[in-house]
Amino acid sequence: MNIQRHTLLILLLTCATVFALGQERKARSGGRQMIQVNADETVVMLEIGTLVILEEKALRVQLLPIPGGRSVDIQDGDEVGMANGKRMSSIDALRAEYEKVKEGEEFKMGIRRDGRSHIIAFVRKDGGNIGGGGRMVVRRGPSGDNEDIFPALGFGIVTSDGKTTVNLMMPSAPKELAEGDEVVSINGKAVKTSADFSQELDATEIGGKLNMTFRRGDKEYTVAMDRPEPPRGMRMIRR
Repeated sequence: MNIQRHTLLILLLTCATVFALGQERKARSGGRQMIQVNADETVVMLEIGTLVILEEKALRVQLLPIPGGRSVDIQDGDEVGMANGKRMSSIDALRAEYEKVKEGEEFKMGIRRDGRSHIIAFVRKDGGNIGGGGRMVVRRGPSGDNEDIFPALGFGIVTSDGKTTVNLMMPSAPKELAEGDEVVSINGKAVKTSADFSQELDATEIGGKLNMTFRRGDKEYTVAMDRPEPPRGMRMIRR
């Protein structure tokens, strides 16, 4: 997933307070928690409920408020110095090492706390296999309300310059689909904006037929499926 130039929104449905990380933190009552971070300066490690943030030229840990305990010895403010045996001095380097590790493989980080160092290790997991409550990651680009992500369908779309195209591919995306494909219609209804697609999807019952037509170059193709149930604890959100 290319997240370099976008803001990430992480939704934890089981929590009750809304925070914004960065210049300020705000708390409000509510039934879920949303954390907004700058993706250029952050690595998100949901396996251990952790963000690593570039803070005053150091890679600092910020724990996500997830229910239950953590499988590793990590605390707010810990400094990340190494990853998989390599010294880390930038978010880009850490992200590259983290994303290099495949699902099911072990990822190791060297942590400094109060002048002492130790190693933590955890197994990389696919986003859909991470416990501790429902979670999803949403990209919010310059198009704002014209961008949506559909966890159950496995892809996201964005409306820009008069076209609605696929801009995010998840592992569960239909195999026919490719990033950059234009969305033509859904269930026979023309799609001009991402809101058009969302509206027709919302009108289709779980298990109902979905016929989605896309265009790649000068050729159109249709992806047919039953509307799947959303992954457990996950829902689409629009920002």
